[in-house]
Amino acid sequence: MTLTPVNGDPGHWRAPDWDGASPGTFAVVIGCSRYPWLKGGDRLGPAPMKWIKEAQGLGQLYVSALTARRFFDWICMDYDVDEAPIVSCRLLLSPTDEERTADPAISTHELTPTLANCKAAITACIRDINALPEAARERSRLIFFFSGHGLQSTIDRQILLPSDFLGDGLPSFNHALSTKNLLNGLNSIRVPYRYYFLDACRNDTNEIRQVQPKGDEFLPEYPTYHSYPKIEVDALLYATTAAQRAWQPRHPSEGPTLFGQALLEGLRGRPHIRLEDEGGKPSVKFFNLESYMNGRIAELLKSHQSTADQRVQPGGLPRPRVVTQLRAPYPATAPQVPMPPMTAPEISPDLLKSLGSKTTGDADRLGMRWRKAPDDLFKTHDAKQWPRENTAQERASTAPGQPAPGRPVYDLPAINRLVLPDRQAGEWRQDKALGRFLFGSSDAATLFAGSLQVSALSGQRLRRDDGMRLLNVGRKHLPGAGGDPDQTRYDITFALARFDAAGYWLQLFDESGTGAGALLATDETMFDGGQATYALTVDLTHDADGLTIGALSAAPLASGDSPVAQATRLWQRAQSESAERAVSKFATSSLNRLLQAGEQSPLATVITALVLLRADRLTLLGDLLRDLPGPSDGAVLWAEQVMRQHKDPKQAAQVAAGSLARLARRDLPVTGEALSLAATLMDRLSLDLEILDDATRRDFRTAKARIDASLAYFRPGGLFTAFAGFTAQNAWQVADGKLPGRGAKAAPPIPAEGRTEEQE
Repeated sequence: MTLTPVNGDPGHWRAPDWDGASPGTFAVVIGCSRYPWLKGGDRLGPAPMKWIKEAQGLGQLYVSALTARRFFDWICMDYDVDEAPIVSCRLLLSPTDEERTADPAISTHELTPTLANCKAAITACIRDINALPEAARERSRLIFFFSGHGLQSTIDRQILLPSDFLGDGLPSFNHALSTKNLLNGLNSIRVPYRYYFLDACRNDTNEIRQVQPKGDEFLPEYPTYHSYPKIEVDALLYATTAAQRAWQPRHPSEGPTLFGQALLEGLRGRPHIRLEDEGGKPSVKFFNLESYMNGRIAELLKSHQSTADQRVQPGGLPRPRVVTQLRAPYPATAPQVPMPPMTAPEISPDLLKSLGSKTTGDADRLGMRWRKAPDDLFKTHDAKQWPRENTAQERASTAPGQPAPGRPVYDLPAINRLVLPDRQAGEWRQDKALGRFLFGSSDAATLFAGSLQVSALSGQRLRRDDGMRLLNVGRKHLPGAGGDPDQTRYDITFALARFDAAGYWLQLFDESGTGAGALLATDETMFDGGQATYALTVDLTHDADGLTIGALSAAPLASGDSPVAQATRLWQRAQSESAERAVSKFATSSLNRLLQAGEQSPLATVITALVLLRADRLTLLGDLLRDLPGPSDGAVLWAEQVMRQHKDPKQAAQVAAGSLARLARRDLPVTGEALSLAATLMDRLSLDLEILDDATRRDFRTAKARIDASLAYFRPGGLFTAFAGFTAQNAWQVADGKLPGRGAKAAPPIPAEGRTEEQE
């Protein structure tokens, strides 16, 4: 259906034959490329605070307004859903001069996406929906699209920056839209289908994170038992995984963002997305769209000769429902774009053998590659073996976006290094030549050898673990884009020989003294071969201040037949394709075995349940999570399941809040997704405290304060709960979820040199 401009209402487009009372689809489409108050803008101001300087550095975008306009074109010309045609769209754009030249129509009926205009557009859209008769409202739909800058703290807590960010006189970090407020504030709107497409980076910034921006929460949020009970889908689709950036071309002549291009191709049913018949029409369903986009974005990155890794991620309440139908006579099914191998460390046959694997088939099954180590590896310390550090003359002529002159620049192709058994326990820390061989530079070797530590969390105190063995180091060069500095990604495999029922704390400090760490969960099934193995990924950024930690994530090694390894493979496939596709490729009997691991392997049950919740396969879970032993993740996932399944909203809120209140006396969730869910659920349920008894209300508030405090350091994205931005002085409080100043006793860090039996 063609939309036409509404006179006197800039940015508002409406179907000319819509009577205002019939069901339809309502859309808000926002595209921000030009940010006057950010770097490169014509109104850049002073930065009296660190977070403002950090925010200004986000700079200008190139094709976000163009991408939003292309989405608007699709919704006008190609969007099709029986009984809910597009009837109204509010379009807000801040294009660059290059975008105006590339597409003159972008300036038609223009409205700038300032925060005030965005709020007014969303409010007007809700007003139009509420004006419908009830029967029409319950057959209508809502679509929200945003392309521009974004910042996040948890999986479903992201702020979207309007074009006038930092332009509000007294700059406020809350001068932005809140995805949490959009989801919670629209819960009471009686529309069953809501889709949010968020084409924004999910940048992780230390200074901004410390102030914990929430955005402008202008939509009223009611207790959860006032939510519309007939919501079928309330799904977000993020352009990238947590703490990552979304890739876009540098000029409008190269087209929209990669997320936008893949999204629009998928919504149009081409080139190779799986379509399903719905009402006699080929249809694009949400999970098929998610899976298709992951494969397509990987293809587009390759065509742009980019080594970046960008994978979409769902949020909210995703379900396998129709996003759009196709008018053209496309076949009901189509071949799927082949997926690239899952992201994982490269593993050699020798490493698999050392882990007790019967064959090298595990590596084949995971899509991993390996290179056999030469027979004389490490037998000589001939300097010709080591990666070359650039000469002083080369360092003085570094190009823009490269490290500042005087800092080493390293030639780092994709390299995989197996650590021989007699050097795994600690020689890689002492032998500088060996360290440089493994990590590619003397600076990186010093950083890892001096500060990478794994400690057991036994007895509510840190114990230095003598059983850490370094097994394998893979690394690859990630060139900076758009003036960003280069990075090196390290995929490290290590083993722990000592079982600790409380798990472990891993930490690493960069040259500035800033730490990153992760909780490492474990269970006895991981030690069947005498040691538990883990995969650690660390991105080190090469900038003027030296090597800094860009990201850190950890997970169990996904090889072998232990329940945890099998569950981790399931989770990896969900990350690389979609949860629905991962579950469909696992036999139901295998899923049931992982779920029934119970007391033997509660960690495997937690990981499997995460994927099943994301895939909306709740019937497989039953009441298994209600009293799951082990990590507190089970209590969080049970609360999420109850909120989705329970027929009585008030009883659901009581049961879910009671389950979350148990976190007042338990450790932090060991998976990042469970901690994110805990933060999201506690925000929603904090409005329901009046229906709780006094003891539950008190414990809920205690647990919520602890979760909220951890968000200042929390870094979502990996399987295990990860943190960054802490110092050596408060590392233990971060690991324990008790930050300084909140009643926790300060404790010194575990020493980098030497070992002690106990460290409080």
